[in-house]
Amino acid sequence: MNLLSKISTTAAALAVMFMPLTASALTIAQALGFFNILIGLLLTAAVISFGAGLVLYWTRYGTWPREEAFPFMSLAVTILFVVSALLAIIHFIVQNTSTALYVVAVIAFFGLAGIILFLVKSGKKKEEKPEGR
Repeated sequence: MNLLSKISTTAAALAVMFMPLTASALTIAQALGFFNILIGLLLTAAVISFGAGLVLYWTRYGTWPREEAFPFMSLAVTILFVVSALLAIIHFIVQNTSTALYVVAVIAFFGLAGIILFLVKSGKKKEEKPEGR
């Protein structure tokens, strides 16, 4: 193990030494740019789903299973709603980065506080169990 730790320390030192000096982390706006790929995929899925539902609806004109096309079209409308909500959130975060980070920090704080309180409460319940007869 000692040899392994020496090798890993040497490898890490060499990696840091040969990294370019201009290497930097992504900004929040650049990281959120990766959501454009997800939004594009969701829009494609919405168009295909709605198109398939519409074709299914048109081809079954005058028959009773015509209503089976409605779930496809409602799925597409739901996807479009999710995409519009994602775009609004991303736009808000990009335009108001400091405010968005404050909101995320407050949500994370209260979320962690809630988890800690839940764990503390559940730990006390286990200790209060009466002894068996």
